[in-house]
Amino acid sequence: MTDADLLLHLGVDPAALDPSPERRRSADACQRIGLPCAVCGRPGYATRIVRLPDGCRWLDTCRDHMIASARFQAVSRPWTDILADLREAAAEAGVAVTVLVHDEAG
Repeated sequence: MTDADLLLHLGVDPAALDPSPERRRSADACQRIGLPCAVCGRPGYATRIVRLPDGCRWLDTCRDHMIASARFQAVSRPWTDILADLREAAAEAGVAVTVLVHDEAG
């Protein structure tokens, strides 16, 4: 699953999204909270960077569409990718993080 797949799932036109830097900076992300949701126009609750063939863009979402995005991604994202994202976020924030994963199959 790619970010383009996510936008297609949400019905968002990538060209309508604001350009973003390659890497998310906390200050930039904080300033975007409250901007209109890219899907429905309600006040934004979260923002993230989506990587597309023509460059990176901001995806601002309300609470409901943030949850819908997370559910869509969780279905097709391997644990290794999710853990890599957590490690990257912790390093960017300058904090030590321990992640415990429970495998119900094992």
